Amino acid sequence: GDRLLQQPQGPVMTGPGPDLVIREAVSADLGPVVQIERRSFADAWSVEALFGELQADAMRLPLVAEVQGEVAGYLMAWLVADQLHVLNIATDPDRLRRGVGTALLLEAARRARPRAQRRPRPLRARAQRREGGRAGRSARRPTRALPRPEGALTAPGISLRVNTVMPGAKGTRRSRGPS
Repeated sequence: GDRLLQQPQGPVMTGPGPDLVIREAVSADLGPVVQIERRSFADAWSVEALFGELQADAMRLPLVAEVQGEVAGYLMAWLVADQLHVLNIATDPDRLRRGVGTALLLEAARRARPRAQRRPRPLRARAQRREGGRAGRSARRPTRALPRPEGALTAPGISLRVNTVMPGAKGTRRSRGPS
């Protein structure tokens, strides 16, 4: 009976509050991003790698979370086909368990969804539609349910997979402090 009345162990997540702003990262964010990276991971990315991922383009999606004007976290992702690949995400260790990381992931998924929906259809499917498709068959292949890989999160119109290794690096990232 006593177990049912026990309080949760460890820190409890609180909301990020109304002062949270999530925006596209810019190169001026490099300093705070490097500080958070070094405080968060035993095997921190190099300054050059972080700077490269802060350069937004058609594939890269760098975001920062600000609380009261200070960078509280960041997310670096790639949009490849209809998948959002999260390469790196961290929250300032002094602001853990306040919803900053969750807010970054949700905003990345929100921004990626329109891009994924705009992607062109494969050339073969377009050519088959132009030619009227195959006799008695749909030009599209039937879809089938595939097992969801570990670390993957799916939502209508987008697939999100969290990578724990920097592209080209060996091993798994190790966090400093509580998970």
